[in-house]
Amino acid sequence: MRQKRKIEKLLPPSTDEYSFQARASLMKEQEFREWADRERRIKELHDRRLELVRLAIKKRRELFRNMEEDVLERTRMRLSQKEAVQAIKTDAKRIKALRRMWQQRVALDSLINPQRWKAVSHSSKRASDMFAPRSMKGYIPGDPYASLQIDAPALQFIKRADTRTMLPGVDAALEATATRLRQEAALEQAERDRGNTQGLEAATAIFQLTGSQSHTVGDAGVPLKKYHIRNIRERPETPRVEEVLPEDEAVQVAAILLQRMLRGQTYQQRMFAGKQMRLDLINFLRASEQLNDAPVEDQQAQAIGETTEEAAEVLMASMQGQAIAETLDELAKELRKVEEERRIAVMVNLAERDRRMREAQESGTRQAEELLRAREDETFNRVMSLHHQTVDSYIEGILTASVEQAAKQQALVEAKLRAEQLSEVVDELEERYSNPTTIARELVTSFLLPHVQKQQLQRQLHLEQEKYSIAARYAIGESFQPLKTTFGPLFY
Repeated sequence: MRQKRKIEKLLPPSTDEYSFQARASLMKEQEFREWADRERRIKELHDRRLELVRLAIKKRRELFRNMEEDVLERTRMRLSQKEAVQAIKTDAKRIKALRRMWQQRVALDSLINPQRWKAVSHSSKRASDMFAPRSMKGYIPGDPYASLQIDAPALQFIKRADTRTMLPGVDAALEATATRLRQEAALEQAERDRGNTQGLEAATAIFQLTGSQSHTVGDAGVPLKKYHIRNIRERPETPRVEEVLPEDEAVQVAAILLQRMLRGQTYQQRMFAGKQMRLDLINFLRASEQLNDAPVEDQQAQAIGETTEEAAEVLMASMQGQAIAETLDELAKELRKVEEERRIAVMVNLAERDRRMREAQESGTRQAEELLRAREDETFNRVMSLHHQTVDSYIEGILTASVEQAAKQQALVEAKLRAEQLSEVVDELEERYSNPTTIARELVTSFLLPHVQKQQLQRQLHLEQEKYSIAARYAIGESFQPLKTTFGPLFY
């Protein structure tokens, strides 16, 4: 407002029409500048907000990307560890299976060819006779007659016996051994020949099969060129000129003419615009040509006049420039001051808005926390009350069961005691009235005394018995009085 007032003071007064128009044009330009400045500031503020939003979105995306990468890395590590463990387990199982298969194969081959696997087992054992030949006990591994395997007792017998008597036995043993060796060699040779024969027959059959197939193909005499696939190219279609109707041709010609006219009009407009832009230069060139055509005196006079006018114009322009420079300097200072004030005001407003937003957010968060805390407290109180009620009901049930059991036991004990007391009284009365003397006395009394005395005696006896029964009931009632006060409703 201050700057606006200063600018209004600097405006020319509206005394005449020219001043009024100048004032209106200056005010209009100032208003346009203010609107442009306002739009620029709004745009800058909007761009700044957009940049902040972009930065926030970028940070959020980077955070999510880092989180996803962490999750993927953890998943990859877990899966790789699982895969390594599974590979180790699989290798262990494979090795175990291979060892089991090898053992089964060794067992099966040892059953099929025991001599071979016996030799293999001897070669695999370092404690066998193969690595440390024994030359004692009449067995020398390098001797060709080692297969005879003459035991030590036999040697001692040979030493003691006569050599001439033992020669026939030795010859027989040598002949039997040589015969056995020849038979074994013949059997091994026959097995090798049979295996070679079977392999040769199989190879011959395969060769004959393949050879017959190739021979049949060769006999057919089919040239290989028959199986050659030629790349046949399709002949392109012959171009043709479509026939155009006269009406369509007239439309095309009209369109072409219209395009030419539009292009010519466009070029003409461009030429006119260039002429208008360089109109001052054209006028200057025309004036210079006219001056060249004029006499020298007229040219000098016109030059002096133009010089005087130019000097006056330069002086006026310098004065106007100085005034405008001072005015613009003042306006720039005021503009800078107003911009600073507005920037400070905008910053204050933004800070106030941020403060209000933070206060609102904090108040909302506080209210939400209070509501959540109140809800949790209410839930906790309800749960604790339910637990207390459950515990009270459980303890009450236990106490009720224990009290009932204790009352039952006490009532049984008291009833047993009362029964024992009453049984004693009844036994005493029975003993008293079952006595023969008493019976005889009663019989005599019944025979001698009148019937009235008998009834009186019976009434007295009844009164005595009722007295004892009343005392027993009273005692039982007194014993059950504590239970009645505790469990009153159960006794009604």
